[in-house]
Amino acid sequence: MADTASHVCAAGSGTAPAVDKHRQMRENSVKLIDPTFSARDVLTAVAEDIGKENILGCVKVGLEWVLTVSSKSDAELLQSAGLVVGGKPCDVRGVTKSLITASIFGVPTFISDEDMTEKLTSYGCKLRSDWTHKKYEDFPSVDNGIRYARIELPANTKSLPYSILISGIHLRVKHNGQTRVCNLCLEDNHLMRECAQYVCKECKVQGHSESKCPKVKCYRCQGLGHKSFNCELSPDTKMDHEANPSKESEDSPTTVAAPDPKPLTDPPQPADTQPSNNELSKTTTASNTSTRPQEENVEMTETLNKRGRESSSDEYTCDEIKWQVVQRNPNKKKFVPNLDTAREIFWDNDTLLEAESEWDGNIYASNFPDTRRRGTASIFRNDSDIDVIRHSTPQKGRIEAMEIEFDNQKISVINIYAPCNIPSERKEFFLELDKIVASCHGSVVVTGDFHCVIDPYQDRFPPGPRPDSSRKALKDLMDKYKLIDV
Repeated sequence: MADTASHVCAAGSGTAPAVDKHRQMRENSVKLIDPTFSARDVLTAVAEDIGKENILGCVKVGLEWVLTVSSKSDAELLQSAGLVVGGKPCDVRGVTKSLITASIFGVPTFISDEDMTEKLTSYGCKLRSDWTHKKYEDFPSVDNGIRYARIELPANTKSLPYSILISGIHLRVKHNGQTRVCNLCLEDNHLMRECAQYVCKECKVQGHSESKCPKVKCYRCQGLGHKSFNCELSPDTKMDHEANPSKESEDSPTTVAAPDPKPLTDPPQPADTQPSNNELSKTTTASNTSTRPQEENVEMTETLNKRGRESSSDEYTCDEIKWQVVQRNPNKKKFVPNLDTAREIFWDNDTLLEAESEWDGNIYASNFPDTRRRGTASIFRNDSDIDVIRHSTPQKGRIEAMEIEFDNQKISVINIYAPCNIPSERKEFFLELDKIVASCHGSVVVTGDFHCVIDPYQDRFPPGPRPDSSRKALKDLMDKYKLIDV
């Protein structure tokens, strides 16, 4: 701690740190683009989210309110969550940079995260998080085509376009505060067809694409001004057009050749193409095998399996087919999920005793005293590979903490049920949780019902800002211990 304090004091000496402090204050500033709000309304809304003690300035500049807060984290939090000022949702943007959570819809699985990052980087954007893939509820391993990430927009850029093109596929883009901008340069004072970057690759003229260039040639109809995929001439018409490029004149003589009479007998087959007896035998055998009853096929399968088990080698041949036998390692344990956590269990002591008598394993629970409300529980299988070293209940019905050992690693697991109705109570809860996490050793997993979201545009439906004084306490907790929302 002494080293840190001395480092801070050293950084505060001289004239250069004043510039750094000024730059830091700009990074801690955000703006609200709405001149109709009063200063009292703005300050009240910000105080509800991050606390009045964290507001350093609120100044009206032109048609914008510029807010300066105590930390960069608070500025980013306001940008993520937005504000409700005087009952009206309001987007918040950074002064030096804008952070958004952008969702991309309709992304096929073959489009990689690197492809999407490369596309956004070409706009000058910076990724501030990894891409998160949304899954189907009933099929949690299958992508549903929605991905999102935290993105830093370039300076003086207000929005991403409504769609982007990757691998020939148009993908829908959505984020809070989105406005209509050019798909090429992200400026909001013109459309893409008016952009100086919108230049034809064929004739180098601004204002149209190569597919609509008047000089481009269609290979299907040989016409100008369009490509083949926009051609009115269908492929069938093209074949007829190539076969009969011009209509025959009705006056011109037409000669029709008589068809050759069909030979009465088949021509003799060359000797080298006649099937041998072996080939005929193979053909007949294959035909007979395909028409065998199902019972014979099952019997053949059992015979093959038996021969495979009796064989001492890993490979054997049957009916000119090479089979590879893969043996399972009997010493390798099959992984089975051995821990489940639950919240709002509504258990009392009698219910817990009944559950323990019926469950083949261990149950650790934190009941709320004197009433069947709230409550958390952690359930382990009897054959679990997890060893519980210690278990505690810092808050009855709200928090249970465990230190477990799994695969030679010690992990602290904290199962929580946060207050759901009163933000001020939830804020105090997260401050208490901070102390519990600080006392843990090794990796930490916090699971449960938080009743709070960092980004209401992404994680709430309908999306939009909502006042929550506990949001800052949760964000500070995540930043302090480098916790990742999974």
